[in-house]
Amino acid sequence: TPRPIASSVGAKTVEETRAVMQRYRDRGYIAHSIKIGGDVTRDIARIRDVERHRAENEIILYDVNRGWTRQQALSVMQATQDLCVMFEQPCETLDDIAAIRAKHAAPVSVDEALVTLQDATRIARDGLAEVFGIKLNRVGGLTKAARMRDVALAHGIDMFVMATGGSVLADAEALHLAATIPDANCKAVWACQDMITVDIAGGRGPRNIDGHLHLPETPGLGVHPDEDALGPPVAIYEV
Repeated sequence: TPRPIASSVGAKTVEETRAVMQRYRDRGYIAHSIKIGGDVTRDIARIRDVERHRAENEIILYDVNRGWTRQQALSVMQATQDLCVMFEQPCETLDDIAAIRAKHAAPVSVDEALVTLQDATRIARDGLAEVFGIKLNRVGGLTKAARMRDVALAHGIDMFVMATGGSVLADAEALHLAATIPDANCKAVWACQDMITVDIAGGRGPRNIDGHLHLPETPGLGVHPDEDALGPPVAIYEV
């Protein structure tokens, strides 16, 4: 099944957020990662505006990127609890997330604090999050990511799957893992190829089609780089 690609909507004003989201919608995106954090009043205003204009089938994640203190997190979560929106990595550590867990009702996704299998089992055991944001490079590759997937599925935890950054090769790797997750448990994948100016695989591999990635049907990863496009390794250092 094709997986929806999560957009990346930077920390902007209400009006800018609307405009960026619409550009993604025009390309078929139904999943959006809205970057927030840093200003509680602005965060609340942006969340409420996005939710007023949210389409019925959209998947929206408010990604704080560890940008709140415990008090800031509670301020926003409590002020928006009527909306039941999901926040990713609201605080710096799992200890921070655990400390405020009983004081709010918002669903939580853990991303930066999900690094080891021990992190995954603690989150599952202590009920710290409803979603794992699995970044393949951060957790140590496909094998370790697959173990986290199994922990999540055993505990009813949904998943976003992400390549930390890279070309269509990284997106293909993430999509292969996402394809092993039941549709109901896989929220979206994050693809980074649209942010890169050089295509190293000549149009091959999973590409954005109406906001979704489609798994290649060719053997193996389903994509390989064009060696000529890579060129000789060159490093330029400027003082």
